[in-house]
Amino acid sequence: MSDLRRSAIEVKRDHDHKAKWAHGARVSQHHIHDPALPFLQRPAGPLSQAVHTALRRTNEGGIKRARHAAQAGFHHDVKEALTSDSSADEGAHHESVAPGLFLGDGLAAYAASGENVLSAAISTAEVKYENKVTEKLVQEYELVSKDDEVATGCGYVADIDDFEVIDHNSV
Repeated sequence: MSDLRRSAIEVKRDHDHKAKWAHGARVSQHHIHDPALPFLQRPAGPLSQAVHTALRRTNEGGIKRARHAAQAGFHHDVKEALTSDSSADEGAHHESVAPGLFLGDGLAAYAASGENVLSAAISTAEVKYENKVTEKLVQEYELVSKDDEVATGCGYVADIDDFEVIDHNSV
């Protein structure tokens, strides 16, 4: 008779072996190894809390230094930008904006704030969206107005199922 638990025991053994060797190996002999003797290894134990703390402190120092360097660079850039826009520089003119500069249409160039540009972009997007939705509705439904019926004379008689009556006020 064969043992029905044999495969389960082998699976457990493989699982335990993986867990046992998960941290790697360590040498069991602390003296110089003779190449003629078999090399004995033992599973390595988990690292102690002191080792974890030392590694964390080492890494934290590097992270803090990198964060401090990034913040210092950012603060330097901000100070530089603020000092260049100070009132002491009002007498100096920027070379990029020349007085009397005209665009091709004969209109004078002007500086637009971000709010104006954003509101213009939003209103343009609204108009495009409304046109798109209207075109979609027109393609979906056949529009019949009272003027079309009067112009053609009597129009035509349609079945009730051909059209869906949509009130102008409900749209």
